[in-house]
Amino acid sequence: MPSPEPKPYITALPLYGTGASEGTGTQTVVKLSSNESALGPSQEAERVYGELTPSPNRYPEAGGHELWDALADVHGIETQRIFGSNGSDHIIYLLLGAYAGWGDEVVVTEYATIAPSRRVCLCAFLVAGVDGMALSTSMAMRASRQCSPVYGFECGSRDIAKNQPC
Repeated sequence: MPSPEPKPYITALPLYGTGASEGTGTQTVVKLSSNESALGPSQEAERVYGELTPSPNRYPEAGGHELWDALADVHGIETQRIFGSNGSDHIIYLLLGAYAGWGDEVVVTEYATIAPSRRVCLCAFLVAGVDGMALSTSMAMRASRQCSPVYGFECGSRDIAKNQPC
């Protein structure tokens, strides 16, 4: 199997610089990209969040356009340069859309939050067996479920793997 190659318009994008925790030493650095806190939220933040969020167990809508506009204004950049996501599963789904295409091979582990990727037929799922012996999609899916629940897709075929016991 060849290495995955991104679509040409993806490789044309400028490289992203990781969000290093650097500052001038005169101000506190707040990393919005970090999804954790040793201290947790303040009581006031929890109170306001509780008032504004009736279902805190649900991910918010993926488009945080008001936040993106505000961040763009603060930093003097175009809103289109802001990327936001409501979780890593969403990022994985977007990466599948950017990198996977017809004829590509993709394996996705079974987590409830990655479920949307099962509904999108982006690529074929083919597995090379021992010593390069090709397996059918259904054979590969039956074998893979014995060790780990894995999903695959075979576009244009009736042999699409489903979440069913072997």
